Amino acid sequence: MFVTLSASMAVLTSRHPVAAQDTKPAGDTTAAPKATPEAKVWVTRHEIRIGGSVLAYTATAGTMLIKNDKDEPVALFGFTAYVKDGGDPRIRPVMFAYNGGPGSASAWLHMGILGPKRTVDNEFTILDRADLVMIDPVGTGLSRPIGKGEGKDFWGVDQDIKSVSDFIVRYLNQYGRWAAPKFILGESYG
Repeated sequence: MFVTLSASMAVLTSRHPVAAQDTKPAGDTTAAPKATPEAKVWVTRHEIRIGGSVLAYTATAGTMLIKNDKDEPVALFGFTAYVKDGGDPRIRPVMFAYNGGPGSASAWLHMGILGPKRTVDNEFTILDRADLVMIDPVGTGLSRPIGKGEGKDFWGVDQDIKSVSDFIVRYLNQYGRWAAPKFILGESYG
């Protein structure tokens, strides 16, 4: 199990590709267009034993591109979702959870209480009752401002509420979860 956890953490801390080197001719003073980082996800399948029963689930870790009202990229929002295999996404509950801080990623929630794995199966996870989406607000984990986005757009009580809400709406759209019962869990500042 420790190997799986280490591999998962390596995925969560990997860097995104950077734009290619500028190849303008000498003396050219025009600015090269900046490449927009792309959202990326990694998907793995797992099993856990909870209360004597085996539960199969899919883990999706990565980033989601967030845009402003002008359709300009402003952030990459990091997340990890644990979804029970075979569950009906229209009726299976989904819980969005994020950690305290400010500046603290959701890793503590993964490994401390909510995630399906610690160094062993986490018999106290709620994955048998609801799918989990761990959120890293902008400035934590893999989440960061990009393009037209700046830290001040995300770092504050109102900004935090807006950006986390925007992520949740986009997640519900992208993964077809609007009909599902929805819950939010925030720890500490979250």
